[in-house]
Order: sequence, then C-alpha cells, then structure tokens
Amino acid sequence: MKVSAANPSRQLIDKSLDFYGIKSHGDARELVRRTRTHSKLSEDQSLAQEQVQVVRR
Repeated sequence: MKVSAANPSRQLIDKSLDFYGIKSHGDARELVRRTRTHSKLSEDQSLAQEQVQVVRR
C-alpha cells in the first residue's frame, strides 16, 4: 500500500482492477501464499509445477 499512496497512477490502476473484479498484485500474492500454505507440495515442488504449466501454455 505504501507504493500506492506514493503513486497516484497506481491508485487509479488498483481502483480500476477492483472495479472490474480483478485481483490486485498484492491480493494475488496473498492468494498464492495461502494456497501454497494449504497445499501438500513443498515450495520447490510448487514452483516446479508452475514452471511446467507456463511451458505447456
């Protein structure tokens, strides 16, 4: 939030994302963190799985 307060254009972007129901960068990071916490995969396994998904796209 500190970055948003210092950058008015970032505030506008965050408000627009919120309006359209799109997660902000911070919200997305928190969601990933919670998912990894509840996952049975280790962090290394989780990162490896993400990399495989990126390659498959």
